[in-house]
Amino acid sequence: MLNKQLRLEIIKFLLTLAIPALCAAIRPFSFSLSQSLILGILLQTILCWAANLIHRDIAAAWLLLCFLFIGNAGPLQVFNFVVSPAVFFSREIIFFSNPFIFIIASFLLSTAITKSGLADRAAQKAFIKFAKSPLHVVRFSFIAGALLIFLIPQPFPRVIIMASLYLSFFSKIAINEKTKTVLLFSIFAAATSSSALFINGDVVLNNAAIGFSGAALSYLGWIKYMFVPSLVMMVIAYFVFVKLYGIGNDGFELLPEQSLSKKAEVPAKLHPNEIKVMATTSLLIILWLTENMHGIAAAHSAGIIVIALFFLGVLKAGDLKTVNLSLVLFMCAAYSIGRVLSTNGIAAEINSRIFYLLPESQSVFYYIAITLVVMILHFFLGSVATTLSVVVPTLVALPGADPITMALLAFSVANMQYFLPMHHVTILVGAGKGYYSQKETIKLGICFFFIMLLYVPFELVQWWRLI
Repeated sequence: MLNKQLRLEIIKFLLTLAIPALCAAIRPFSFSLSQSLILGILLQTILCWAANLIHRDIAAAWLLLCFLFIGNAGPLQVFNFVVSPAVFFSREIIFFSNPFIFIIASFLLSTAITKSGLADRAAQKAFIKFAKSPLHVVRFSFIAGALLIFLIPQPFPRVIIMASLYLSFFSKIAINEKTKTVLLFSIFAAATSSSALFINGDVVLNNAAIGFSGAALSYLGWIKYMFVPSLVMMVIAYFVFVKLYGIGNDGFELLPEQSLSKKAEVPAKLHPNEIKVMATTSLLIILWLTENMHGIAAAHSAGIIVIALFFLGVLKAGDLKTVNLSLVLFMCAAYSIGRVLSTNGIAAEINSRIFYLLPESQSVFYYIAITLVVMILHFFLGSVATTLSVVVPTLVALPGADPITMALLAFSVANMQYFLPMHHVTILVGAGKGYYSQKETIKLGICFFFIMLLYVPFELVQWWRLI
């Protein structure tokens, strides 16, 4: 017999089937039956995720299964997070996608750094100076996250590596689970704002935002448009985070058996594995910094280094279990949403109807309306990249619109507004690792919903008018 908990989950899932059934019955936006079902199943899945009605993996698998058999999307559209077309010796083949390679490589790089002892050594060096209290740790999340952009131009490895250092540090102090959760969350929350400072803060997302507009923007051009507004947003995010989660400035208490002094237990001499990890990660950073010269994609560079770490004996076959398959499934579902909605004509239809309601004059209310529309679409579409792929072309086509500012406006809104982990892949990585739950994300997301309505018209747009 099924246990009580499983029976309850089945009943709740069956009740949620009323949502796609209702959509199929009322046919919103004059959709066809398949379009209505797809929209209803998406709403059903988002409800299951948001309210924890059923296990996240079951909801994600259900969404993928329905997307695969309903509508016009094929396997490449549904599973675009995992696989994508690639050119190999002038032949098009189906290969692992860059986001998939990046996320797998990030988990394994984090494992290698932790296993080698390099995380402990770095934790001592950095935290003995900067981590005097929870407030200092949050401040470190924002400052270090921004500075690391020049070494690691991709947020996945940055946040995973920083989380490894934090966990090493937390093992040496007396800290409760609630505080630990919030401090780990600060790494990922800080990364969303700091990644917008420079175009290489997120080489995938930042370049995609401009690419969807059909325009071009140089490194210095991005700084001109985005550095000051993003710095302001980063400061706002810091103070909001500190206030919202009640971050205190009381000093940490060391565990009796631990010490963060110069006489700590980590030996002065580097272990061979530490040297291997330092050498390979340094090479990886060089490959990332010189990507324009050698043409190897950042994700492929990370994959090559991970393979090298296996050959060097730092990583073992057993370390593959550190890759969170539940997170991979969830990300696969999140990435599928935009592609499936676009393929089936749902995104374009919703876009045209919603943006038609915008005020005509480019007043404060015009930009507030755009911000609100982008946030609503982002909530249903899921990922930032998906939202930008759907929204930016429409914004660029508005009468009198400047392609660059419209693309950057949509990017700024979607990048900083997330209710659930699925709404931003960087936030999703941390939640998938179990560092925090969607409870922390929702709390911050509600605050930024209102902040963005003021930030866009009164800071972002005003800066662009000034320059």
